[in-house]
Amino acid sequence: MCPFVFFEPSWQRFSYKPGMLLSGAGDEGPRYRFMASSVLDHAWMDALPTLAPPPYLFIAEGLFMYLPAADVRELVVTLRRRFPGSKLVCEVFNNFWLRPRMKPIVDRKLQRQFAFGGDNTFQSGLDDSDDMEAWDDGIRLLDEWSYFDDGEAKLGAMNLMRHEKFLRKTQWTVHYCLGEGDDRVTG
Repeated sequence: MCPFVFFEPSWQRFSYKPGMLLSGAGDEGPRYRFMASSVLDHAWMDALPTLAPPPYLFIAEGLFMYLPAADVRELVVTLRRRFPGSKLVCEVFNNFWLRPRMKPIVDRKLQRQFAFGGDNTFQSGLDDSDDMEAWDDGIRLLDEWSYFDDGEAKLGAMNLMRHEKFLRKTQWTVHYCLGEGDDRVTG
């Protein structure tokens, strides 16, 4: 079983200057380490192999949509090049809702319904699950799933959304392989 790295947003101030967790659950211990670093400050990548050998499972839940698109792309490509053979599971948002006519609707929902601050808005997304494959050779889509895929009874009529791709993929989860284990690029 490979160690996992969980990019966790700072919920205290909702600053989205993420810390990271390495494998396990609960308080910090031999299998669970906090790294106080922004996910965008790639210096943490140097320390990672000293904590556990690759490959890794990188998990970014509720994070990428708050980061600028160029930063998400740079992070994913860097992970692929530095840690080939690792996997990435991340939650993504549909670019359709980031278009100028739609973005105010999303921002209003985040700020009114969820009480997010005005500077916490969705900044990036994908058009489809395989978009990241075009970012770098070796990034390969393995799977995707949506909240609506299971037909959860609690969702009631919202389950009908799973039959319409546009609605099913408003926000969903994707799983990628980040290259093969023997094609590491250093630097």
